[in-house]
Amino acid sequence: NCSKKNLNLLTYSVVTLSKSTGIIEFVEGTNTLESFMDSSALNLQIGKFKTFFNDTSTWQRNIIKDGKDANQQHVRTSEFNGIVGMMHPRAFRNSLLAGARSAKEEYDTRSNFIKTLATMNSCHYIVGIGDRHQSNSLVLEDGRVLGIDFGHAFGSATFMLPIPELVPFRMTPQFMGVLYPVDAKGSMKHTMARVLRTLRDSRSTLLHVLSM
Repeated sequence: NCSKKNLNLLTYSVVTLSKSTGIIEFVEGTNTLESFMDSSALNLQIGKFKTFFNDTSTWQRNIIKDGKDANQQHVRTSEFNGIVGMMHPRAFRNSLLAGARSAKEEYDTRSNFIKTLATMNSCHYIVGIGDRHQSNSLVLEDGRVLGIDFGHAFGSATFMLPIPELVPFRMTPQFMGVLYPVDAKGSMKHTMARVLRTLRDSRSTLLHVLSM
């Protein structure tokens, strides 16, 4: 089913040289999600957003402290909404599609991003890949997404990171902006359902590979 829809998990080569050393392929023609967001913020002149994240230590300490109190849910929600409101809801989308030279190219770039993000999210969820910050995902020139840096796998990010990652994958408001004018119930949902169904149907093969 996935092959018919051209749904592929993008990967890169790793050559093992010893128990502690190896060579990792350099993927050309890519930018990190962070660089796209920096470009978007710069183009939209959102200095407040960049200033905020240049000094987050105090904010992180406060949010962790408040998070220990179940009665502080409204504080966390307010902080989150305040951060989200600092950026244009489609800042990342604008940056992602800025290089498109035609309506078709814009459509293809957007479609490539949605398909590969949905595929990556589904696969990473199954094997518990965590620490998915903006520098751990690369975007190719055609909009496809590639995950890198798998230091946290099999759910380790839920208990080893200073701020545990309790969400199954990253589906931020900026990613939702790429889907505009539809929402996640469209192609994103259908693509993820197709990938998860394929993984479930191939669970014996997947478990065999993971047991090596």
